[in-house]
Amino acid sequence: MKFNASTDIGKVKENNEDNLLTISNDSISLFAVADGMGGHDFGEEASLIAITFIENNYNDFLNSKNIKKDIHKMFLSINQLIFKTGVSRNIQNGMGTTLTLAVIIDKVLYVGHIGDSRCYIINNVITQLTKDHSYVEQLIDKGMITKSQAKTHPKKNIITRALGTMKNIEVDIIEHQLQDSDLIMLCTDGLSNLLDDNEMKEIIKTTDLLENANGKMVKLANSRGGFDNITVIIVKNN
Repeated sequence: MKFNASTDIGKVKENNEDNLLTISNDSISLFAVADGMGGHDFGEEASLIAITFIENNYNDFLNSKNIKKDIHKMFLSINQLIFKTGVSRNIQNGMGTTLTLAVIIDKVLYVGHIGDSRCYIINNVITQLTKDHSYVEQLIDKGMITKSQAKTHPKKNIITRALGTMKNIEVDIIEHQLQDSDLIMLCTDGLSNLLDDNEMKEIIKTTDLLENANGKMVKLANSRGGFDNITVIIVKNN
């Protein structure tokens, strides 16, 4: 299994509130992206709490025959930790983070997801496995705006689900059987807001090295304004 991960502060923000994780060994491959939110440095801290928790505890959680249930329990634990941290420090606007986690075991991909970071499968086509938990996605579902209009909607940054902002959360858990030709991509909205799906697919499919594909996508996002932090992980399954 080959993979490459990149994170970039972008052109506007003063700090990088994104965090990522890559783990690959004989028993498991695990990848995660988190995009924090909150005033001051609280977003950066929230995403770091999520990623650090996974890195330190994944062996304790992902140890049963029901990986989807294990991932759900891990998300609940992370949510509780971030929520309690915010309450204990009297952070009025809360601190929170998106989290998209991909676990690969025996050619089966398990995804845990909350927020508007994304997981894609790329082969001859590009397929978004995750669904954005955002205000504009709700408008799309109701037929009120198109996906193209969502890109420039004034409320496109409002997300409807996140870790740490509420005591109780709902987590999406996805299971997907991988094919040898599949590429897996995780990214934060700093990338997906500035590149459309087909642009990302073409760059990845026509670039030999994963690190070069990542570099091209980050460079293109920054050339279009780099309004947010940009994080991307590409995994080659075979």
